[in-house]
Amino acid sequence: MERHSQVAADGIERQIPEQPSVGGPASTNPRLPLTRAALLALARRPALWPVALAAALNLAPRGWWRRSPFLPLPDPAWLKFRLTTAYGGDGDRKMRAEDLITWLEWKRSGGL
Repeated sequence: MERHSQVAADGIERQIPEQPSVGGPASTNPRLPLTRAALLALARRPALWPVALAAALNLAPRGWWRRSPFLPLPDPAWLKFRLTTAYGGDGDRKMRAEDLITWLEWKRSGGL
């Protein structure tokens, strides 16, 4: 896990670990934004499984079952746009597992 320095309000520089991400080093397919950390976080919350499945199917392009990897993955351009608007930069930053769980809990509670 990478460490980054951050200067606190008191002026002292501290080393902080980078947060685990969805689509981090364990992800080899750029269209597959899930890492083991995200899958484990989701596996520990069975109440979110139907929400995650529904979200995946809603975000997948039409006819996803006809194209490899035969998974309901979001369009790469849309995913890059969402990661750019969420985290800034050029969209190469990956979603944190914590953010995925928070979003799914929001969806379950009646979010858009």
